[in-house]
Amino acid sequence: MRFFTYIKRKRIKILWVLSILFITYLTLFFKSESYSPPTFEHLDKVAHFSMFFVLSLLGGIHIIKTRYNKFFVWQMLNFISVSVLGGLIEFIQPYFGRDCSAADFYANSAGALFGVLLSKLIYVNIIRRILDRNKK
Repeated sequence: MRFFTYIKRKRIKILWVLSILFITYLTLFFKSESYSPPTFEHLDKVAHFSMFFVLSLLGGIHIIKTRYNKFFVWQMLNFISVSVLGGLIEFIQPYFGRDCSAADFYANSAGALFGVLLSKLIYVNIIRRILDRNKK
């Protein structure tokens, strides 16, 4: 029973770790030639942006829940770490038969930035109001 309580408390962190593993798997091993959805020219950039947006947003939500006293510093670390992860993945892709692309790195970093910005909006508009209301 304690295990399930622990999992419930740590669900954002678990989702974050699982999303790191999932994104790493997709970006290293998944080849777009093996799957052919309706496409447009830069669909892979949208996928990179979306994956790193979600990863950064989950990290930002975790920071909101645990470290709201130094929010800006932790969010900068969130952005930097997610961007570095994107860069490392792009750097090692040639060893897995994929191409290293600066445009993919830019899409990863843009997704990370927008995830951090959205978590900042969530923090300012929702969490800060709740904290201020509880102080009164």
